[in-house]
Amino acid sequence: MSDSLIKADIFFFVATIGLALLTLLLVVGLVYIVSILRTIRRISKTAQAGTETIVAGIQEAKATVSKDGFVPETLFSIFRKLYTKQAKRKK
Repeated sequence: MSDSLIKADIFFFVATIGLALLTLLLVVGLVYIVSILRTIRRISKTAQAGTETIVAGIQEAKATVSKDGFVPETLFSIFRKLYTKQAKRKK
């Protein structure tokens, strides 16, 4: 009878250590997943801001071309404005 109690104690001890290690690995994995999700959120916000800048530039170009017709100088000024907006956002 004492032999089966010793085996049961050993089993519960090993099971407890295994569960503790499994929980620790799960917590570490969740920390990494949260970090990855934060990075993805940051990247998507940057992409959204860039897309909004491009859309605004295209709308401005359409308005200018429809008003003045196509002028190469207009095209260069639009790209210059887009570049300065991006440079300001990076700072």
